[in-house]
Amino acid sequence: MDPTDVLQTYIDAVMNKDIDKLMALYDEDLREFDAWDQWEADKQRLRENFEGWFEWLGDDHNHVHFNDVKLIEDDKLAVIQGYAVFDQLNQQGELVESMKNRFTLALICENDSWKIWHEHFSIPVEMDGLKGILDGD
Repeated sequence: MDPTDVLQTYIDAVMNKDIDKLMALYDEDLREFDAWDQWEADKQRLRENFEGWFEWLGDDHNHVHFNDVKLIEDDKLAVIQGYAVFDQLNQQGELVESMKNRFTLALICENDSWKIWHEHFSIPVEMDGLKGILDGD
């Protein structure tokens, strides 16, 4: 399995709100830094965050696009970085809203399976007004 296969599994799991498939991507010792609400999360807290997100979406779905993806890897460690665009789609498939994040994933390989050991999402913040930029280039 190529480490970047994790990205497609993430896309599929988020689109289908499959919490178990999504959480299977993460190592038990996960440390996650997100751009929203808290400094960090462990695997249990991340699961709760995903459950809250899927509930908040209601009947809508989120389609994730990963862009400008870069990878460096060896036998047991991989780092993936790039941009993630989260498009919220209504039941008719129409775009409700979209936001772009920067991301970095550190993955470890155990038993021929890549797991996310560290996840970091961020957004830049405007110097004037300290407002997050969600649609950057």
